[in-house]
Order: sequence, then structure tokens, then C-alpha cells
Amino acid sequence: MADTDTISLDELIRDITEHLAETDAKYRAYVAAQLYLQIENDDYALEEISRALHESDAEVIIAIANDSLSNSYSYAEDSLVTVTYKDESAPASP
Repeated sequence: MADTDTISLDELIRDITEHLAETDAKYRAYVAAQLYLQIENDDYALEEISRALHESDAEVIIAIANDSLSNSYSYAEDSLVTVTYKDESAPASP
């Protein structure tokens, strides 16, 4: 059975932002587009994406996390998120 944990939405936004800091400008633009942002200068992309995530509904944050990060996320309640860690022994998705 996969391990689970509970984190706050703020922690999840931080995890998304940290992950995006390790990606390229093209992927950050893709995530920005999901948030209906038009980022002209990648130097400000992370700040704008983080701001938009903080202003978004939990469902939007969860959807972006599930699309961007390797674990599985679901909204628990009261600004809490359940993280289901993928089984390390399972084969990676193609």
C-alpha cells in the first residue's frame, strides 16, 4: 500500500513552485497558461505563478500538482491536502 501524508495548500504551492524552479521556461509558460497567465518575462514567472496559485481554488491547485508533480494529491478539507506517495518499487510511467 502506498504511503500517505497530509500537508497544507500553502505547502503544496511551495512544492509546485520549487519544482517549477527546476524546470525550463517553456514548462513554466505551460503552467502559467493553465492559470490564464501571460508571462512576458520568465524572470518573474515563478512569482506570478505562486501568486496565481494562492488566489486559486483548491481544485485548481490540486489539478496543477497532479499534472506537475510525481505524487498523487487530493483535497482533504480545511485547506489540507492528502498526498499519496507513489510506490518506489513500481515501474515509472512512460
